[in-house]
Amino acid sequence: MQGGALLRREIGRGAIFWELVLVACWAGLSAFVFLEVSGPTSARLVAGLFTGLGGAVVGIILVYRRVADRRIRQGLQDASSALRAIESVTDPSLSFLPLDDLLDEVLARTRKALAGDVATVLLLGDKGQQARVRALQGASGLVRAASDVDAEQGVLGQVVRRGRGIIVNDVVGSALPRITISQRVASLVAAPLLVHDKVNGVVLVASSEPNRFEQTNLRLLQVVADRCAASIERARLDDAERRSRLGAEHARLHLGLLARSSVALAAALESYDEALRMLAEVVVPDFA
Repeated sequence: MQGGALLRREIGRGAIFWELVLVACWAGLSAFVFLEVSGPTSARLVAGLFTGLGGAVVGIILVYRRVADRRIRQGLQDASSALRAIESVTDPSLSFLPLDDLLDEVLARTRKALAGDVATVLLLGDKGQQARVRALQGASGLVRAASDVDAEQGVLGQVVRRGRGIIVNDVVGSALPRITISQRVASLVAAPLLVHDKVNGVVLVASSEPNRFEQTNLRLLQVVADRCAASIERARLDDAERRSRLGAEHARLHLGLLARSSVALAAALESYDEALRMLAEVVVPDFA
């Protein structure tokens, strides 16, 4: 941020310096020509024409430098805005949030960075034919209550099949599936959630304004998609690990119960009453 401002100031100072040098050279050359030229009027006219052309060239150069300087400044501003947006959606502190809170916060920041009206994450089902809304942020007037979306048609189908993001700046003229946004949406940008080169879902940002999104927006959204995909996959693995631990714990308890029950039943050869009492003491506490 500070480096960009310093660079812009240095560029401005350099441009002013060279403009002053050009103006000084032109003024000196003009004065020299007028002082040196003597004779008929035609010679002075030629000298004046030469001086005028020189002034025009200097003016063109100055205008060109101003245009180039403006483009450089705009490029620096765009780069600075993109950097701030990336820093916002990749904030390390978000990693400590629960998955639902993380997705909501990332979508809110993404919607703000892209100046969109609605942002949503859709996850594919096991068969990949349907997608379900996992998280959503946006204006209530642009959001529908539907949760299941056809993932084989329209924009979602293209993103899923190609494994690449897409920009639609004319939603009305495109073949869209039944999606969770209303007909007021005019443009959208979507990027795939990729895990080991497999599409597990789509993150989508939409706007009520046409021609709202550019390639820079798509690149930023892909960064968001990668962040969301990694978080969702980590949550899935954590859940699988938790289920595995619970299964192992249940299996251990069952084996312990069977072992203690075997000891109790072994006493049945001597006394059924004592064996039943011991078996009850083993089984009842575990199932109580």
